[in-house]
Amino acid sequence: MAAAVLAASTFTAQASTVEMVVDVMATNLQQSHLEQGGVVTTNDPSFVPAQFQWLIRFDLDQPTVYPVQSTNGTGGEQLTTSTFFQGGETSLTPYSATLIGLVPPGAPVLSPGTTQVYAESSTRDLSFFPMAGAQAVNIQTGFAGGGAWQAVADGLATTIAYGRSFNFAGAAAPVPNSQFQPMSSQEFVSYLQSKVGQTQVGAFNESITKWVQKTNPPGDVILISDAPDALVAQDGIWISGDVSIRSVAVVPEPSTYLLMGLGLSSVALVRRRRQAA
Repeated sequence: MAAAVLAASTFTAQASTVEMVVDVMATNLQQSHLEQGGVVTTNDPSFVPAQFQWLIRFDLDQPTVYPVQSTNGTGGEQLTTSTFFQGGETSLTPYSATLIGLVPPGAPVLSPGTTQVYAESSTRDLSFFPMAGAQAVNIQTGFAGGGAWQAVADGLATTIAYGRSFNFAGAAAPVPNSQFQPMSSQEFVSYLQSKVGQTQVGAFNESITKWVQKTNPPGDVILISDAPDALVAQDGIWISGDVSIRSVAVVPEPSTYLLMGLGLSSVALVRRRRQAA
């Protein structure tokens, strides 16, 4: 319910919305299963690579910003900051219906379009080998969504998790640590626009995984690390591929023609009715 309220409230007529169209080339399908106590993963030789367009949309206004934090790690001090954007959604892919269809009847309805959008940036001050002046800024960008379902019965816990994501790493202009700041909304858009036409190898992933684990008498799931034989079964399907950003645009509200082209016109209609109510 909270997610539905959030989605309805963030897409107002005056909200600045980012619409990003990407080209995905699905290149590989892997399957996993449990064999003699270990998880075996194999490539499916019958998988035919396919290309499709994918819409990613999120609100640009009022992001959640986590201030700069300092942590110590191997090689020295690590400065990090993160920015999360609300209202993230993606269109479905040619594989979404099949994968989501593997969730058993009666499980909570997944919202496969709901997506977390974030930009995490970090820079490292090499304390053991000091570097004067500006230092490199690394940026991790993610568009990720999905859901999980679990049931416990007869001493076994069954968990099914579905996910769809586009994640890639990049770099921003070097800055001195004293000037390292969270990325603003405008800077994030400019950063994404600078990546238009670049291929991010292996950045796309869509998957569904099922685990069956033994439980303790009270019904608590035994951690695999604590009990090697706790995992009774595992089956998974992973589809991965390369991504190239086609366009990044800031619009006052979702473009109806673009939503229709990617099968999301019904979502736009519901939102407009809510706004009119």
